[in-house]
Amino acid sequence: MHKLAEDFFVLAFDLPGIGASRGLPHSAAKSVLADLLLTAAESVGAHSIVVAGLDVGGMIAFAAARDHGPRVVAAIVMNTVIPSIDPWADLIADPHIWLFDRLRARQPVVGNVFLRGPHHAGMDP
Repeated sequence: MHKLAEDFFVLAFDLPGIGASRGLPHSAAKSVLADLLLTAAESVGAHSIVVAGLDVGGMIAFAAARDHGPRVVAAIVMNTVIPSIDPWADLIADPHIWLFDRLRARQPVVGNVFLRGPHHAGMDP
């Protein structure tokens, strides 16, 4: 990020409830989180926004492009599977992937704010 910041206006946000952030969003839906991220970036002067996300952040970057397209010029989705897009069905069926095994059993995953409430809804993009 430091190298990118030499030529671009770069922001890195902690998601609500993660890292040094405070407060929780009214929903863990990825579209809602994308809106929070974009609104925060716009509030400090960002424009021509490129959203990059890794893992769950990739789901949020995908939601930013899908649901808030006019507000972003690009989305970079890294190391992420998107619910309902292949290979999603294979991954959630695999009992060896601990997160999805917990979701099938409706067991909470400690430390992951996105999985509070109805656990499957937490993974919804």
